[in-house]
Amino acid sequence: MDSSKASKHSKAIKKNSVRPIPVSSVGSKQESNEDRLYQIAVSAYYKAEARGYDPGHEIQDWLEAEAEIDKSEQLKYSH
Repeated sequence: MDSSKASKHSKAIKKNSVRPIPVSSVGSKQESNEDRLYQIAVSAYYKAEARGYDPGHEIQDWLEAEAEIDKSEQLKYSH
């Protein structure tokens, strides 16, 4: 793209208040969410293991694990 086209493109973006989302930030959010889900799954697994894999508590295990992971994330970023 030559400089005049780049300048027009830049002005059009500013004029319309449109900002492209950097590809790297989209990927990092996805990776972050995948990591969070993995941590929750591992924690829920250990909760099930601790109670002898007694069926019928899977949702409770998941929700407790999710709350613990989210709380630890909040504490990490609150300091």
